Amino acid sequence: MPAVLLSKGVRGHGVITDSKFIGGSSANPAIQIEEGHLFARNITITGYGSAVKRKYGGRYRPYHRIRVRRCISF
Repeated sequence: MPAVLLSKGVRGHGVITDSKFIGGSSANPAIQIEEGHLFARNITITGYGSAVKRKYGGRYRPYHRIRVRRCISF
């Protein structure tokens, strides 16, 4: 299971700042976005299969090596 899940049907906006996601499962992303948007700043992710998995047009797109120091929006 991902550490953060923006699930389908919610269409929410997530904000993550100054965070570390450590020791997750290599079978899962640290952050999974099915709907909605995420703003991230100053996060570190290790131990997960991918940093972020975002759903676009019915398919998931993984982002593996993301090092967020300033800000990023998905």
